[in-house]
Amino acid sequence: TCNVPGHPKYCIILDRLYDTLEVQMLKWKAQVKQHQGRFKGMIGKNVEELNKIWLARLLAAYDMAHALSYLHKRGVIHRDIKPANIGFDIRGDIKIFDFGLAKELKPSEREGHDQYHTSGIAGTRRYMAPEVAQVSPYGLSADMYSFAILFWEMLALKTAFQKYDRNRHYKE
Repeated sequence: TCNVPGHPKYCIILDRLYDTLEVQMLKWKAQVKQHQGRFKGMIGKNVEELNKIWLARLLAAYDMAHALSYLHKRGVIHRDIKPANIGFDIRGDIKIFDFGLAKELKPSEREGHDQYHTSGIAGTRRYMAPEVAQVSPYGLSADMYSFAILFWEMLALKTAFQKYDRNRHYKE
């Protein structure tokens, strides 16, 4: 940061992000398809490259879990974990961004174990924990739910609940 917060010349210097997780998952999917071979992976399968892609996905998930752990240890819930809010810098390191819905969980707002009084629905429905959608008290575990959905997508290279419309997703 430079200058004084609130001053017209105040600025924040951030890393440049080269891809979002959304874009990176499309790249991984194309790479898997390229190295999987023909006829259900029986001919021309490149196991070494497939293993590298698998490892890259696991390392990205590990880095993302570490970043969430960092936030949670400081009492901050992101509330909008999704592929479009995860980026990669030039080194390929994961960066969580878009803290517009983030909230500091204060002890005075605590209603139970990992349950806090929060302001209504926050986040993207596909990645939203059920307690958030039901406007019940929630806490850091809501981010972990979002992470779990995202982790599944990273491993499966598919979109979770892709065929669900808004009503079916809410109901189920």
